[in-house]
Amino acid sequence: MNRVRTQDGHPIVEEADYKGYHVKVVCGYNIMNDNYVVHVYISPPGGPEIRVFDPPREENTTDDALNLGFFTAGEEIDQLVP
Repeated sequence: MNRVRTQDGHPIVEEADYKGYHVKVVCGYNIMNDNYVVHVYISPPGGPEIRVFDPPREENTTDDALNLGFFTAGEEIDQLVP
């Protein structure tokens, strides 16, 4: 996936397209737990945005959070599109 950062700061948002789906990964720092919370959304062609997992996952770094998000989105889309 060719990831593009569309928002920097709080939260950080990166987006990409994969197999016709649009992927959006959002992460932000959680001061209470000293980690980064990651949310993952996929949008099918012409369809609504779908949250991939709930509750959101947590990672130790921004890069780990974003990588987890795109890995999870890819796995989800691979199950939907052969």
